[in-house]
Amino acid sequence: MVLLAITAAACDTSEKLYWPEKEWLSASPESHGMDSLKLSPVIQEIKDGHFGYIRSLLVIKDGYIISENYFNNTDTSSLQCMYSVTKSLLGAVWGIAEENGDVPTVDTPIEQALPEYASLIQTDPLKRQITIHDLLTMTIGMDWEENDLPDGAVTNGFFELMSSTDPIAYTLSKSIIDTPGTVFNYNSGCSLLLSAILSANCGKKFGEYVNEHLLSKIGIDSAYCEELLKFSNAASGLFLTPRDMARFGLLIARKGEWNGNQIVPSDWMQQATAPQVRLDYSPLFTGYGYQLWNTTQWLSVGIRDSITVHMALGWGGQMIVAVPTYDLVVVITASQSRDEHEAMDPIFIIWQYILPAIRPSPTT
Repeated sequence: MVLLAITAAACDTSEKLYWPEKEWLSASPESHGMDSLKLSPVIQEIKDGHFGYIRSLLVIKDGYIISENYFNNTDTSSLQCMYSVTKSLLGAVWGIAEENGDVPTVDTPIEQALPEYASLIQTDPLKRQITIHDLLTMTIGMDWEENDLPDGAVTNGFFELMSSTDPIAYTLSKSIIDTPGTVFNYNSGCSLLLSAILSANCGKKFGEYVNEHLLSKIGIDSAYCEELLKFSNAASGLFLTPRDMARFGLLIARKGEWNGNQIVPSDWMQQATAPQVRLDYSPLFTGYGYQLWNTTQWLSVGIRDSITVHMALGWGGQMIVAVPTYDLVVVITASQSRDEHEAMDPIFIIWQYILPAIRPSPTT
């Protein structure tokens, strides 16, 4: 009898789970366990410029839009360049491609996955150790400066990478300073290598593949991806509307499932969102998965809970934030300079306004 009751309750919960169709449904924050009095002040803060040049802020709870605001001549139809948020979609679609047999397994050395560049990889025994897993976790061990300019330099690895006539050769020409698989160092070259491997092994570019196998499955039909000569710019080239970004966030929050269909394999989602690499340089990021940031923090929601947050982040303040425990998704698009980002990082909108607005459940 107890088993039957549990099964019935589980079925009832599943039936009540809402999935957005072509259009989203809206609801009040209070009807989904959020406090509007704690949410609303951030809108005025954004209008007053306290978080720099914000374009949009969406809060999705239980699949419903509970807060949606646009700024600076942006609206629901505005395609936004997601920059490095693109990487997180690459990380997710890689699991689909692996299950379909369209790419090699994660333990495959890149020397085998990219035979065209084998001679360049063979110049260093450590390069021959680099695997697809190391690319996904950005632990290839290369001497690479991306988030900061080296002393005396006028450009960094990312700009040199994107202006190179052969980005793959540019990346692989860098020297190895750490044993592959041991040290995290943010490197967009990893994402372009993955994009090249996808194209070389299945004959489709990332832009086409992600549309066919992921985006179209969750109701997205307006995506655009920047294409390079032989492969897509899977490091920073995907454009989506804020609402479509929220669809991907909901896919993450619900562990790769969409309306009864497992779009991204569940075991892959578990690995992709897990801290494959532990980070200790920032309290906001405690780990990096497969092209996806995550953190585990303490949050007071009636009781003191440990809360895990998954984040897809891009230059200028783009972000998709998913909190599976509370079926919560937040999307922010922005256009901030580096100085603005350092002084007014919009990620603090999440920590100062959104997460504190979660109300304790009646059971707590």
